[in-house]
Order: sequence, then structure tokens, then C-alpha cells
Amino acid sequence: MVLRRTPQATDDGAPPISSHGQVMPVPNLTTPYWRTELHPIDEHRSTEQLPKQCDVAIIGAGLSGVATAYHIIKKAGNTANELAAFVGRQIQALKHVVEEEDLDCEFELRRSYDVFLDPDDAATVRKEFRKAAKEGQEWTRSRILIEDRHLEQTSTPVTGVTQAADGSSILKTDRGQLRAAKVIFATNAYTSGICPTFTDRIVPANSTAVHITPKDGPVHPHLSQTYNIGCQADRVDYLNPRPDGGIFVRGGQ
Repeated sequence: MVLRRTPQATDDGAPPISSHGQVMPVPNLTTPYWRTELHPIDEHRSTEQLPKQCDVAIIGAGLSGVATAYHIIKKAGNTANELAAFVGRQIQALKHVVEEEDLDCEFELRRSYDVFLDPDDAATVRKEFRKAAKEGQEWTRSRILIEDRHLEQTSTPVTGVTQAADGSSILKTDRGQLRAAKVIFATNAYTSGICPTFTDRIVPANSTAVHITPKDGPVHPHLSQTYNIGCQADRVDYLNPRPDGGIFVRGGQ
């Protein structure tokens, strides 16, 4: 649970002091319900070693972090998609002529991929393609350069972020440091632990989460709505029915 509030100054004008000393996860934390059945990608790392630098680093792999990565990838592909659409129109035009004129030419509509498994070959082709494209060579207009440049590094907690002289950010982890041109914090309650700017603005609070399953099977009628129950002015309990007939309750003290 995260409480968001505007800090209030004390009577003597001093800055507010958070009553929550623990921000980062404790080493002996209780396994939460939503991590009892893990997907194989939960421990996925795109590379054995942490890269030295990147364009955009997203700290956090929850809904916010994953959604941010998804939209960044989609946006990065817009230019390539426009080129692909242009090429696709020409192919469809050829297909139309073949069908319209009933041409016997063994025409088959297929996709074609040139895949380079050797890193050195891939680097050479990438360099030549970019140079030719910059020069406006005709053959590059019907081709798209697709690169797998999106890396995931699970189980790599960021313990600190500092700013370098060139304006980039240095992310500290137990696997080494990573320099990023831009950093996106998708860290929810842990934000102030690595970004002190948000101290007393994003404040973690202890709460309890329980998954309750009926002993004798599903209960009827089954609840079909989610409930946020306001118990106090600064406390809301959350009740979410599950497909197995149980309920997930979060809140309390």
C-alpha cells in the first residue's frame, strides 16, 4: 500500500520527518500471494552480464514498468512501420495485377527475412544498411532493419541512482553499474529509497494481504465486483473476488 500526501511543516518550521524508517524490501520478507505461482520469465535475464549503458532504464517490473516498456517499444517502431506499410502497398498492387490479369507466373505472397546469427556479420550489415539508407539508396526503401535491443534484467535491484557530469544517470546494482541516458522510476512504495526527492511524498505503509479460499468449494452467489472499503480517512481496504471462488483482501493493520 502506498500513501501519497503533501508533507506538512512542523511548528518550528523544520521539514517533516517520515515515521517510516524502512523503505527498501527487508531480506526476510514474507512471500506475497501473487508470487506463489511464478512464470518462467520471472527469472529472465537477456544477458549474463549487466550492460554498461543503455538509452532508457526502467526500474521496476510491475504493471507500470511493463506498460511503459511496451509503449516505448511500440513508439520506437513507428518509423519502421510506415516504411513497411509503403512496401506492403506495392506488393499488394503486384498481387492485384497478377490476379486481375490472370497471369500464370507462380506468384506467391510471402514474407522474407535475412537473419544474421553471427554478431560480427550483423554489425557489418547494420553499418552498411544505415549508410545506404542515409544516402537514400533505392534498395533500402523496401527493407527494414529489425534489431533486438530490448533487454530484461530480473532479480537485479537498483540500490542507488546518481547523476553523472554529462547529465546521464548511474544505476547501482549488486551486478555492477549501468549508465542510462534516461531513467523511469516504476518503483511504487520503494521510490524514496533510491530517489530521496520523494521522501515524505511517496510513503510506504505496512498492510496485510490475505487470500481466503472456501473449505468446501466455491460459495454461491459468487461476488463479481471489486470493493474498496473506506474504514478511515487515511485507510482503504481492498477486496477482490478470485476465479477459484475465494477472495483476496488487502489492507488492515
